[in-house]
Amino acid sequence: MSDRRQQPRLTADLSVRLSAPGRRAGGRLRDLSAGGALVRLDTGRAAGWMAGSARVAAEIEGIGSLSAEVVACNRDHLHLRFLPMQAEGEARLCAWLGMGLAASPGAQLQPMPDRS
Repeated sequence: MSDRRQQPRLTADLSVRLSAPGRRAGGRLRDLSAGGALVRLDTGRAAGWMAGSARVAAEIEGIGSLSAEVVACNRDHLHLRFLPMQAEGEARLCAWLGMGLAASPGAQLQPMPDRS
């Protein structure tokens, strides 16, 4: 199994609201990168969120609304990949990633090991 991540990630604890046609859910980000995020759903159930076909609007605390697709789901987590974004969204995301590092002494963006 290979790691899908192409960007380093930062541990995050931010609220997120997800919406897709016919579905809405709240949750907390567990990690965040320039390329995507891991979301733990408040309901504890990811059933019904179809990996590979679900495009969602993710309203992320302190960042705003970003478009994403669900690339994987398991019991209570969704793995999101951000879709190409406009300059404002990218700037907000990059600013948060930079502030997250600055606000957490010793924190680092760590690339995940290649598991291929």
